[in-house]
Amino acid sequence: MIILASLAMFRAGIWGTYMIRVDYDPIHLVPKRSYLKQWIDKADEEFPNDGWGVSIYTEAIPYTVENFEKIDQAGTAKINKQ
Repeated sequence: MIILASLAMFRAGIWGTYMIRVDYDPIHLVPKRSYLKQWIDKADEEFPNDGWGVSIYTEAIPYTVENFEKIDQAGTAKINKQ
């Protein structure tokens, strides 16, 4: 009986551990009165569907028309995919 109770509690503990949700948002760590927090709030208000900007770094690209067409096609495909 003790073994069954121990196994039941162990199983409940494993299930409880599995059900823990972690909701981490680094914006919660920014002080509320900081300039960064004001900027984030304003960006969310003005551009709610735009998300965060990114920078893409590449190696040297030969400046030819064909390469620019390939880059344009890749960018257009990415935009259309969304």
